Amino acid sequence: MTTDKTAGDAYTNPPEPPPDPGQDQDPKRPPSSLADMAKLENVDERGWLDPNNPPPPMPRLLTAKDARGEDACFLPLGRTAMLVAPGGVGKTQALMQLAVAVATGRPWLDTYDVASPGPVLAIFGEEDADEFKRRLHRCATALDLWGDKDAMGDLGRNLHALPMYGKPVTLVDKDGKETAFTEDLRRLLAGKDWRLVILDPASRFMGPECETDNKAATTWIECLERITQAHGKPAVLFAHHTNKGGLNPGETDQGAARGSSALTDGVRWQANLDRAFDTVGEGRDAHEKLDPNRCTLRVVKRNYGPPTNPLELERDIDHGGYLVPVSAATLKEATLTSNKRIAAEKRKLPGLESDVKTKRKQLADFEATTTQGTLDKKEHNRVDNERAKLGREVRDAERALEAAQNRIEHLSGRPVVDDGGEDVPRR
Repeated sequence: MTTDKTAGDAYTNPPEPPPDPGQDQDPKRPPSSLADMAKLENVDERGWLDPNNPPPPMPRLLTAKDARGEDACFLPLGRTAMLVAPGGVGKTQALMQLAVAVATGRPWLDTYDVASPGPVLAIFGEEDADEFKRRLHRCATALDLWGDKDAMGDLGRNLHALPMYGKPVTLVDKDGKETAFTEDLRRLLAGKDWRLVILDPASRFMGPECETDNKAATTWIECLERITQAHGKPAVLFAHHTNKGGLNPGETDQGAARGSSALTDGVRWQANLDRAFDTVGEGRDAHEKLDPNRCTLRVVKRNYGPPTNPLELERDIDHGGYLVPVSAATLKEATLTSNKRIAAEKRKLPGLESDVKTKRKQLADFEATTTQGTLDKKEHNRVDNERAKLGREVRDAERALEAAQNRIEHLSGRPVVDDGGEDVPRR
């Protein structure tokens, strides 16, 4: 309201009334997540500082032993998680074994204890019902469940399967809105104390641009977070493929997931299933050869627990590739073999470093004693050819040294520190 001011007037312009916090100006816009909040409360008003009312412990799905030998949270309930691996390494097999473990209460991969056994929903976007049944039977046989009436009862009651091969299972559309599939999934999750929801692979459930756009990827993770709020607060674990770097020998890290970095940033737990390689051959003929029957589970992001050591796994061929920890004897033999290879490669380093120095000196001496301006055409060509030859020998010697250093680094898991002086730097 506006009035004219005259001398001696004492007037005020009354303020506009505050907007109704629950009022939505745009009927097409969904209500805000703050719409039901009348005011902001501090932590004291919320009772979060009451010493007689401590916070509840983090709800656990899986536990692992910490450095003190005590059970620590390995994989929490009510959070999003990601398993990353190249195709064919064993993602689906590992997830199938996890589903059976949570449904029956048996340890996952004979290593991680199930703290909260119960209902599991496994949605496999690339498998049909027959393949799911084959995998399920192999797991039951490997765990020797057929004669265990209680375990078979738990498995039959708790494991729910949705083999969705050839069917649309996208969770969000191109505008970031939940699809009809997501709405139906939320309806099906009502009424049970769910412990785990598995989505395999992520690419079947993602919306457009989720792998290339951080905003789209974050919106998809938010959709998964809403699913974790279903009855029972289940963990939501999805499988995803590695990028090209994850196909190479060596350890992977948080950057192994294909596509947007927002996927790794958004999940609270990430494990990588790395391929295993053996070094075969000797000297310059040595190279890395893929071992299709072994892999390594490496937890690279764990927001609610201490770090854990990698778990070496091998396929039980007698049970269709069931994943089991590599035996202590096999690990010891592999360590001894690796140590012998490291020692053999280190013995070669002085000779290789000397060869590099010699070749570089030969090239430098040749350059110092050659005067291009006084040469005729024929002699000029001879000098160019000799220079090129010496240059190739230098590069070959450097590559041989670098290859030996790389093999030592791969076998030991640590970078090579050169002690040969500044003349032969680590390339």
